[in-house]
Amino acid sequence: MLDVGDAPATGPVAGPSSSSTMPRRRPHPVFVPRPQIAEEDECPICHRELPPRTLPNFEALREAHINSCITAHSRYGGPGTTPDEGGGPDALPPMPPRRTGMFPYTATEKDCVDSAECSICLEEFEAGVAMARLECLCRFHRACINAWWERHPGRCPMHQHDGFGY
Repeated sequence: MLDVGDAPATGPVAGPSSSSTMPRRRPHPVFVPRPQIAEEDECPICHRELPPRTLPNFEALREAHINSCITAHSRYGGPGTTPDEGGGPDALPPMPPRRTGMFPYTATEKDCVDSAECSICLEEFEAGVAMARLECLCRFHRACINAWWERHPGRCPMHQHDGFGY
């Protein structure tokens, strides 16, 4: 660690002043990536690490974890808590829900073949209209899916998935 007294003398250092012409910069938040988890050790529902294989009953613990996650995430109202979010001394901070991705685009003639329609408003697609495609490849009018997502964030109206296990 560098002590202030050890700093090289390179000239006057400008401190904060009202006449300073330098714009103030806010520090950027530091992104700390989650540790990489082997696929076989990751819960397919909540994407957290499963109980370690070194435990004598790891298979039963893993099965219980996954069953609990399936139950919690199957409720239509939204995700519940996963076994890791119980609030115990070793509980991890809650993982932010992964939202299903949306690819916005403008409809072309290809989107209008075979009387293709928006499953939300049931109107046929028209060329030039703002559209959105989800990760599951479902297509909707952008305004329709945005309105749907206000009450069901990240959830596909057709598949009812919300990106947790998708």
